[in-house]
Amino acid sequence: MADSEDELPPPGPVSRPALPIELERAIFELAAHMRSNSIPTFMLVAWRVKKWMDPLLFQTIVVRIRKELDIKDHPTFQCSTLLPIIQSESFRFPGESVRNLFISWWSPQKDEVLAILSACPSVQNLSLAPVAPGALFHLVEHLPLRELYCHVGHLFGPQRQIDFTHQLFAKITHLEVYDASEDVSSEPERWKQLSLIPHLTHLGLNNAGLIDAWLALLRTCKSLRVLVVLDPGGPPLLRTVIDEHRDRGELVKDARLVLVDPGELSSLDWRNGAHRGIDFWSRAEDFIAKRRSGEINALRYYDQEPDGI
Repeated sequence: MADSEDELPPPGPVSRPALPIELERAIFELAAHMRSNSIPTFMLVAWRVKKWMDPLLFQTIVVRIRKELDIKDHPTFQCSTLLPIIQSESFRFPGESVRNLFISWWSPQKDEVLAILSACPSVQNLSLAPVAPGALFHLVEHLPLRELYCHVGHLFGPQRQIDFTHQLFAKITHLEVYDASEDVSSEPERWKQLSLIPHLTHLGLNNAGLIDAWLALLRTCKSLRVLVVLDPGGPPLLRTVIDEHRDRGELVKDARLVLVDPGELSSLDWRNGAHRGIDFWSRAEDFIAKRRSGEINALRYYDQEPDGI
């Protein structure tokens, strides 16, 4: 029996399942995960299918500011379409179902991001473009985050000290730090405290400015399995930085250190990771496994093959 009048199907012919209901639901949910862009079509099949699909439609939200930046085969939203859905009085937005949220670098306004974050209290995987330093902290700190991709300095803002023992990092396993080289290179001691994040297994750094902290992190972060370094200057520049560094010998011997060309990464990579577990993290894991097994040179920290990591 339906729990409320709102959950009753509309009047009219009722489609009867040809398969056991549990099997039918499993098939539709599997298809939704594989082809999430088809969820709106699946919802037209029958009322029961719509009820199954509603939470899945909003499980992963990609917010982009321009339509032409939509991702093929993956549903995306613009603020102009998402906010009316969130604020609608005739439709109960399933914000509790949102687990993965990507706010594009072509970022909307602060108030728009605040409205979206406020409506999604159960997000576990958040990719957040820099928006109004410190303005989003009071919302982000209460999310049950396991993966976070952000500019840490912008998130904390000028009114707070960056604190890697804060509760917002309590469950984090995957963290990508967007902070630019000029933000971090003058304070290596602060960034060595990334090792204080209790369950951190995967760390991504966006530039070579933290090279003085890499070795300390590899030595002291006991849970760390992958240290990915991305840099706008590209892998050749990074290899030069490493080759000229005093800690080169120890750095290149640590199989957990992997260099990645950020030009290959995108919101599609994040989206594939959110739903299929296939992204730059998983490719780095495969690369590390090959180093350790001897399939590739144990001292090679960047895969130069065309298909790369």
